Amino acid sequence: MHVLGGGMRITQESIIFERVTHIYPGRNEPALENVDLVIPEKGVYGLLGPNGAGKTTLLRLAAALMEPTQGRVLVKGHDTRKDGHRIRRLIGYLPQEYDLFPMLTGREFLEYMAVLEGLPQREKRINDLLAWIGLEKVAHRPIRTYSGGMKQRLALAQAVLSQPPILLLDEPTTGLDPEERLRFKDWLLDYAQNHTVVLSSHLVEDIALLSDRIAILRQGQLRCQGRLVELVKKVEGRVWIVILPWKQRDILQKIEHLIPISTRVLEDGSGQLEVRFLWMASGTPPIPHAQLAKPTLQDIYKFIQIGE
Repeated sequence: MHVLGGGMRITQESIIFERVTHIYPGRNEPALENVDLVIPEKGVYGLLGPNGAGKTTLLRLAAALMEPTQGRVLVKGHDTRKDGHRIRRLIGYLPQEYDLFPMLTGREFLEYMAVLEGLPQREKRINDLLAWIGLEKVAHRPIRTYSGGMKQRLALAQAVLSQPPILLLDEPTTGLDPEERLRFKDWLLDYAQNHTVVLSSHLVEDIALLSDRIAILRQGQLRCQGRLVELVKKVEGRVWIVILPWKQRDILQKIEHLIPISTRVLEDGSGQLEVRFLWMASGTPPIPHAQLAKPTLQDIYKFIQIGE
């Protein structure tokens, strides 16, 4: 059992960041600054933020691929500064950019990686994985013939080959079509039933669908963390919706004091626009006919990005 600053008791199954700052050589601004974060055991934990927010740095620190400039990172109770080799055996890591072996077949690639990891009963594990990701029928084909989605599935299979208790994923759905993204989410939820999955993404819809525990990063700083139901309270009473006829859409240019979140054409054939926006002064409608809306993760994310 570990005690985090403030008296919070955390089991050894967590990933813990204690006042972590990381500055890359040759840079003045920190990629991460004074981050305190606890990632619990099991389930999908979402890291949300724009490109450059520090998400990849956080994952690389958790994977013991580098050490923090200040502070410490604990993975299952092990300090990444002292036990990096042990920690790396506990973690599956799928980076945003990865190299497969294009001349090998999908099966040959997994067999090669299984040998490197010294896995017993490799054939059964590989067969199970190929079935799990739906590549058993193309496992004999060279990887160079695979689509982007197929390569992503194969990379995921390699990351979970040894069934690591912790899986770190950096922007895993980038480049996937809608159907492949849905499949990918199903696999992650399946794996997260008995493992810890940390999912980094700039796509709000991915995080909202998969995670109920979330951390939002902005410019290297942890802006908020917690369960989604708790975070939405930050913007309660500040999210509004107004319905406008399409011919009155120029009104949007006249309400610059509002912060738009989304605009969509209603699917009922009426030709009307639904405009969703933030109004920082809560309590009263900012424009006629506006109605309060139930906050979502998208609303929280917009709120954080404009400066809480």
